[in-house]
Formats: sequence, structure tokens, C-alpha cells
Amino acid sequence: MEEKVIAYKGFDKDLTCRGFKYEIGKEYEEKEVLVCKSGFHACENPFDVLDFYGDVLNNRFCKVEQSGTINKDDKKQASSKIKVVEEIGFTGLFKAGIEWINENTNPAPIIKETKGKDDEDKIGSSGDYAKIG
Repeated sequence: MEEKVIAYKGFDKDLTCRGFKYEIGKEYEEKEVLVCKSGFHACENPFDVLDFYGDVLNNRFCKVEQSGTINKDDKKQASSKIKVVEEIGFTGLFKAGIEWINENTNPAPIIKETKGKDDEDKIGSSGDYAKIG
């Protein structure tokens, strides 16, 4: 079974991207894949989409599935196959961005709950294990 990656994509008002017209619910395929040159581009981090389509009033935003050959760079990826799953708008893109941050970051708890200071406090300017001071 072919791996599918959930990603996010921005479009112009008429659902075009770099002159190519898309339709929601359709899947597209291209043979050649090279980031910034060919293939279907999208971003796994929803907030990265805004670097390419930042006009939140006039651009359209969709959730997509990418598959086939996938090449990545820092902010986007190109794939040989893409399916436009659904239009989510800016609000949906923002919500997906928050979910992406929650799934991809795991801040370790740094505050030890205590009733008073002791040598293992994680925040403070004193104690043997103080992390901030």
C-alpha cells in the first residue's frame, strides 16, 4: 500500500497554483518531482503555507494527501501524486497549525510541584538542581 502524507496547500482564488487548476476531491499525478521545479508542492506544517500564500483574505487553503515520490526541503515538499481532500480556509489552516505544533513538540515539564523550595526545584535562583538563576 502506498504511503500517503497529509499536508496543506495554498491556492489563488480560482484554486490554481502556478497556473495549474485543481479541483477539490480530485487526484493528480506528475512523473517528474523536484522541489521548486516540478511535482505537486505542499507543506506538512500548515503555518509554512503562509510563506507562499500569505493573503489570508484572497487565497484558498486546502488539506491534501501527497503520495508517490516525495522530495522535501525545509518548508515544503514536492510529490508525484496529490489529492485535494478538502478546502479548510484560513481558520482551518490555523487550527491545523496548532494541532501540528501540539503533535510535533513535546515540552518536558520543568516545574516540579512543591509546597516550598527545596534542592530539586527546577525554577528559581537557588537549590542544587536550579535550571534558571
